[in-house]
This record gives sequence, structure tokens and C-alpha cells, in this order.
Amino acid sequence: MVVRRIKEVEFLETEQKFHQGRYEEQMSKYNDFFTRMRELKQMVNRDDAYRKETLKNQLDKAKGDLNREKAAVQQQIDQQEKVILDTAVMQTKSMKLIKEKMIQILCNRKLKNCRQYQDQNIMIGKFYHHLMIARWHKAQINQKQDLNYHLNHMILQFLKNHKKLFNTIFQEYI
Repeated sequence: MVVRRIKEVEFLETEQKFHQGRYEEQMSKYNDFFTRMRELKQMVNRDDAYRKETLKNQLDKAKGDLNREKAAVQQQIDQQEKVILDTAVMQTKSMKLIKEKMIQILCNRKLKNCRQYQDQNIMIGKFYHHLMIARWHKAQINQKQDLNYHLNHMILQFLKNHKKLFNTIFQEYI
């Protein structure tokens, strides 16, 4: 659609250049005509009233033709400018929509990445929590084992210290 608009704009620009050249040509003819008319006026002043009237009619006709041609060229130029302006407005709107869409896509991507990092952080937090609980359980088990070890050690010490006493008690009991 944009390419078609560009081709239309190029076509209209070419057409505008053509009409501008035609307008300048007509202006040149108009200037030549006025130069000629001045010369003819000098001749008319020398000639009779009939010739003066004829030349005046020719001048009026030439002015009318020139004004009509000038109006037609100006109308075409105005139309071309309107088409160019409309095309520029449409392209601007299109570029604005494209820019907004790209911004929206980028924002969605960044939001998705943030959510992924957030999900990853949540998973890391859960794993860390499980790791800490496992360490705590391990520490409790180690503490119990240490207590059992110390208790057994104390019992052994007690038994060693009081071995004779126990031996006597056990012998009496048996």
C-alpha cells in the first residue's frame, strides 16, 4: 500500500512538473505576447481605430485564455498538493501505528522475561527453603547423634568408674 502511494506521489510530482513547465511556457508566451502587444499598440497608435479595436480584442482573448490556463494549472497543482499531503498524513499515521505496535511487542517481551526471572527466582527460593530445611534436619540428627555419643561415653565412664561396684552387685544378684 505504501509502495502504491509512493508511485502515486511520484506520478503526481511528474505531472506537477509537467504542468509547472507548461505554466512557465505559457508565462513566457504571455510575456512575449505582452512585448508583442506593446509593439502592436505602437502600431495601433499609428494606424486607424479599427486596427486598434482588433488588437484590443486579441489582447483580451489572450488574457482570457491565459487566465483559464493559469486557473487550470493552479487547480491541478492544488489537487497534487492535496494528494501529497494526504499521502504524507497516511504514511505518518501508519508509521505511528507501527511504532506503537513495536513498543507494545517489546514491552510484552520484557514483561515475559521479567515473569520468567520471577518464576526462576521463586523456584530458587523454594529450592533454597528445602535446602535450609534439609540442613536443619541434618543438624538436628547430628545433634542427637552427638548427644547419644556423649551419653554413651558418660555411661561408659560411669561403668568404668563403678565397675567394681557393679561387679559386686551382679555377683550378689547371681
